[in-house]
Amino acid sequence: MTATPPLSITIPVLNGATYLRNAIESALRVIQPGDEVLVCDNGSSDDSPGIAKTFEGRAGYRFVQFPRGEGMGFDWTRAVRATPHSIVKLLPCDDELEAGALDLERRALAESGISLVASPKILSTASGKTAWRISRFAPGRFRLADVARRILTSPSNPIGEPGSVLFRKESFDAFDNELIYYCDIDCWYRLLQTGDMMVMDRPAARFRAQASSLSLRNFKKIEADFRRFHAKHTGRSKLSFALAARLRLTTWVRQSVLSTLASL
Repeated sequence: MTATPPLSITIPVLNGATYLRNAIESALRVIQPGDEVLVCDNGSSDDSPGIAKTFEGRAGYRFVQFPRGEGMGFDWTRAVRATPHSIVKLLPCDDELEAGALDLERRALAESGISLVASPKILSTASGKTAWRISRFAPGRFRLADVARRILTSPSNPIGEPGSVLFRKESFDAFDNELIYYCDIDCWYRLLQTGDMMVMDRPAARFRAQASSLSLRNFKKIEADFRRFHAKHTGRSKLSFALAARLRLTTWVRQSVLSTLASL
């Protein structure tokens, strides 16, 4: 078997003390010798730095503190650029990694022409209980031409949150700080312009629904964010009637589901 290069799991945090310890522990459980778990604090005023410091001295662990950034995309970009390795997974501080998936993702990314690997996710309640498994693509290899229309006409993120994705740092540019709700899928779309996507069958991450989630707030901001994302990649400033209606319906359903799970 061909040796694969070491990877970095980077965890940006801003006032994420509630679940940060769980995120770090889940990352440390899945790394191999030579890998790194990097926690990047972005000016937290809660106990996030204190929690992160308790892991110092663990093999493969590093903690850095940055001044307050200019937004989520800025913080995520800074966290990726701070990593030393050529393969990166960005894990939001309130999510967790699932055992057994990272090595499969690592081997898939080693295939020629693959720029990112996407895996299913587990959606859980705020208390961490599994709600259901979500995967919007069948396992296999996809080119941008295969998935572009689906991505650009999907009000949800069909590839998944950062914890479900592994990518090559050399292909990474930045997360768009002007986007909030579609910051991640915008980055995945641009990564697909540099190579193919491999979709796996095994869930890689657990996404926690909670009352403070960005996606539980403000329908109008979500709609405006999607319009910016869509216009950026299509050049069209207006959505079709059908897409606009689907955006509103999908957003309402997603908000309702997340709100319910966040209360459990």
